[in-house]
Amino acid sequence: MAITSATPGRTQEINLFLINNNFYLIDLPGYGFVRHSMKARERLQKLIDWYLFESEYEQKAVVMVVDAVVGITDSDLDMLVELEGSEKNVIILANKIDKLKNSEYKKKLQEIQYKVGDHKVIPFSAKKKTGVGLLVNELFN
Repeated sequence: MAITSATPGRTQEINLFLINNNFYLIDLPGYGFVRHSMKARERLQKLIDWYLFESEYEQKAVVMVVDAVVGITDSDLDMLVELEGSEKNVIILANKIDKLKNSEYKKKLQEIQYKVGDHKVIPFSAKKKTGVGLLVNELFN
């Protein structure tokens, strides 16, 4: 199983999960905020780039997990441009919506949608399991 933590940057390698003997879910390290040395961050970025853009593996979809509270960062936009340039099917998962105040929710999601254009944005909360059905439906229908 993958190591999880409340601290960003815990994933340091590619984790593969075979789901129902039917498909693989691949968990990549994050490319944004990481509390590691520059050398460690460069190593992680090379690993991500290799898997997404150089390896022989074809992804059915790339789910980009963004923090709904923070919104789309410059790093997110850079990665999105690279993914689009490689014609990847990108789904944006706006995670941590449970941390948004009701008054912020609509505005934050609209900001994210505006910045990512036509890509599907799924409001999500891992903590409250919100959006799981929407994600599954998007991936398998």
